[in-house]
Amino acid sequence: MNNLSFDNLPNAVEKLGEDVAEIKQLILQIQSGNSTQPIQQEELFNIKQASEFLGFSVSTLYRYSQNAQIPVLKQSNRLYFPRGELLEWLKLGRKKTLRETAIEANNYRK
Repeated sequence: MNNLSFDNLPNAVEKLGEDVAEIKQLILQIQSGNSTQPIQQEELFNIKQASEFLGFSVSTLYRYSQNAQIPVLKQSNRLYFPRGELLEWLKLGRKKTLRETAIEANNYRK
């Protein structure tokens, strides 16, 4: 409906109502667990893949996992690293910019 005019307004409103009803139905399906779309599983890395992803040596990852410094899953003496959790872990080590630090200091003084 690129050319919306007063004459085609009823059709546009009807189409919008249908779209909203469809979105509502999809949300209800997802909430009830009856979604027809497959739920994406989180990607798991083995130790070698995690090493390549993070740029750390395998021995460093073993040490980090042994000291509980990195998110890891252990199953039958094998280590698995959830990709999403590794990204969050990396973000936790992010250093603030000078601007962010200044804003934080300014907010602290208030």
